[in-house]
Amino acid sequence: MKLHDYLDSGGATALELAAKVGVSPAQMRQWVYGYAGRIPGPANCVAIERATGGKVTRKDLRPDDWFLIWPEMDGAQAIADAQIQPQAPASQALAATENVAVEVAHG
Repeated sequence: MKLHDYLDSGGATALELAAKVGVSPAQMRQWVYGYAGRIPGPANCVAIERATGGKVTRKDLRPDDWFLIWPEMDGAQAIADAQIQPQAPASQALAATENVAVEVAHG
């Protein structure tokens, strides 16, 4: 369920939900109406999910990247479905840049 649908259904007011989550009413309104593409961060998504009794889920709040943040929530399948490659560990990235530096130096 979308956040604005939850509020429209009488689950709570934006003011009440903001208090339960621990954010300002202005911040809650930005998330509800998507001002400037604003979405709650991971910790606030969990807080909203708890405050709404699971009616608004982390998946609802972050449909484009929930599976990267919470892969334990069937994220592995979502990553495979989206054909997203996990990022290489920092050690691999460092090795790759060192190889490029060597190639340029011996170029």
